[in-house]
Amino acid sequence: RSNGQYTIRFYKSEDLKKLTYLSDVVSANRNLEDIKLTVTNEKMYMFFEKETLDQGSSAIQMAVSEDMGRHWKSPVTVLPSDADQEPAGLLRADDGWYLYYSSDVDNPGESYNGASAYRTHLDRDMGVVSKNERLELATPDESDPETDQKGGILLYDVQKFGSSIYFVYSENHLSSDNLCVSVLEAGE
Repeated sequence: RSNGQYTIRFYKSEDLKKLTYLSDVVSANRNLEDIKLTVTNEKMYMFFEKETLDQGSSAIQMAVSEDMGRHWKSPVTVLPSDADQEPAGLLRADDGWYLYYSSDVDNPGESYNGASAYRTHLDRDMGVVSKNERLELATPDESDPETDQKGGILLYDVQKFGSSIYFVYSENHLSSDNLCVSVLEAGE
């Protein structure tokens, strides 16, 4: 179902004050959001969510630029539109990459309330090796009256520092909306 024209436009800035338009990455009659950009080996990889309907099923797609954003190849689907999926980060692995995202794949139709954190293993060329590995992130302390509700996870960002991976997310996003940070060792 069409819900307006959405376009991801790519700009550059030398000073973070003036923006220079370079290109349109993709345009569609669907919500395009939650963009994550990675640059490696003179290529840019842009991951984004392409929604069928807000808080409904969505695909995670990837567009590639080999000339630093001046032109983009047609997007390819990394994860199909079989759940509400929102990309949060991409980290290098020994044999490729890990794409981190929140998804309600285990609770279809529950969107934020039924979502959990996942990762998909990608090879060096960004092809899917394995997908939907669920991550067990810490949830707020049940004995704390401020955070006694446990609910779905909306993953915002993932960063690696040393051997630790930090996850920033909203727990119980549609009601109490607790902002959380969890830390996992890289091997977990």
